Amino acid sequence: MIEEREVLFANSYLLRASEILKGNPEIYENFLSVLCKYHQSTRPPVELYKELKEVLKDYPTLMRDFIIFLKPEQAKECGKYKEHVALNRIREFFWKIEVHFKHQPQYITRILRTFAQLQQQVDITSAEVITALQPLLRNQSHLMEELYNLLPDVNPPEYLMTDFEAVNMPNSDEDNSSVDSCEDIVIPDIPDPYGGKDCPCDCHNSSSDNRMLNKSRHCVKCGVRLRSLYRLISYRLQVLLP
Repeated sequence: MIEEREVLFANSYLLRASEILKGNPEIYENFLSVLCKYHQSTRPPVELYKELKEVLKDYPTLMRDFIIFLKPEQAKECGKYKEHVALNRIREFFWKIEVHFKHQPQYITRILRTFAQLQQQVDITSAEVITALQPLLRNQSHLMEELYNLLPDVNPPEYLMTDFEAVNMPNSDEDNSSVDSCEDIVIPDIPDPYGGKDCPCDCHNSSSDNRMLNKSRHCVKCGVRLRSLYRLISYRLQVLLP
């Protein structure tokens, strides 16, 4: 399934390249020639990126989209690690949309068409993106929160801005005989209901997803509390246990 998705993604990129370069057949032929030569050789992908960068120097959009085909370490070597991370997050967002609306293919088409229209606009703002997509993602709070996290000038939700915990680890070279080797964890008598079967989060009342309604699935807001607790306990166990 993953390999099939990757092939479709690559074919989509080639189709988009043919559309963009159809007015310049010479560059398009050079573009295909570079790809064919690379496919028949053992050259590293970084060299392919540098060669394509020269061929597509007047088409920054195609070069930007090509970054997604690199591995993280390769993108870092090309000086495009930040862009690689951003593109992967966008790609994962589309996958989540595909999974969520898998029984509504026409709805997925509407969302993708809206994204395509937004991509054609110049100097588009985050507010305009939200205005265009919010009606399509209505009642899907987890997808809207994913969208907010993709927009660079939108502040993260307040519930993610929690205080951090400072843990002072003793130096192994020092005498630790006086340092207690264990840590007491106080479990409250009343468990946190968020993330459980009695979760009081509003997302379960406003969603059309049956899994959200029966509280077997949670939004980021109520699910992050449970995951944070698991991570905290896991971390402390790793520290305390040999």
